[in-house]
Amino acid sequence: FSRRLVPPILYFMQRTSSAGATPICRPEITGMFRSMIPTVFVSDFERSVRFYSEMVGLKLTSHKPGEWAEVSDGHGGVIGLHPAGGHNRHPALTATIHIGLRVTEPLDDVVQTLKQRGVIFRGPVVEDGDSRLAFFGDPDGNDLYLSEPKASVPAEVTPARKRPTRATHVRTPTGKRVPIPHA
Repeated sequence: FSRRLVPPILYFMQRTSSAGATPICRPEITGMFRSMIPTVFVSDFERSVRFYSEMVGLKLTSHKPGEWAEVSDGHGGVIGLHPAGGHNRHPALTATIHIGLRVTEPLDDVVQTLKQRGVIFRGPVVEDGDSRLAFFGDPDGNDLYLSEPKASVPAEVTPARKRPTRATHVRTPTGKRVPIPHA
């Protein structure tokens, strides 16, 4: 299942096509970085490790019980999990970031698979510009979503530098719609 998800993070890698490798972004800009690790601070560390690895289906690639874990989509995308507390942020205090996972199989099929594993979605699949989206949250209320390009815009030709439309509202874990304060 982990091959079904591709993160919407700008890769510092090369995209392979039938004509060979085509750079996604200029190497002089990204040459000093190997990868990114968005980190999610969680209240119950082991529960969150199980959620991301067993329910969502990401591969657990690193696990130091009670301290740090990494889950991967198998395509270079990694999410770090860290227990909240002390000098670390509290989980889901602000809904200013969403972690998106691009699907490589039909969105409705992936939604059904995750529902069977116990993932609770926040409303129906929505149409948003060139994408279809399905929103859900982790056990701490951190926002996640699945993304599927519409059939008229194949994923392999979607411009890599296209910026997503800025969201104006998010849903809290209780389902309340709250405006996002933009700088």
